[in-house]
Amino acid sequence: MPWGKFGLTAFVWLMVLLFALLRGGKGGPSLVGADCGGGLYWGLFGLNLAVLFAATVHFRELVVSRALVKEGLGHQPMVGDLRWTRETTIRCADAAPFTHLTARAPRVQ
Repeated sequence: MPWGKFGLTAFVWLMVLLFALLRGGKGGPSLVGADCGGGLYWGLFGLNLAVLFAATVHFRELVVSRALVKEGLGHQPMVGDLRWTRETTIRCADAAPFTHLTARAPRVQ
């Protein structure tokens, strides 16, 4: 089991939850008295984005380093496999906000 990956994912979820509780919103009070739209609120929001950005960079480095190790060991990707490089991880991140435009929602009958 990839416990390290589970741990990192749990850490990110906990950070999102912590910052949401600190900021408050949707009828819930801020744990630190941040007023919606105030300086503390936006400071917490910015800090949350910085933490998520740092986690994303870390996850990217893990993916790229593992791909480089596999390539060094002679791994040959199959047709259709993603090839994770520094460039493809950036292109994937650039495209991610727009993937919902091409996804098909399942039809409920």
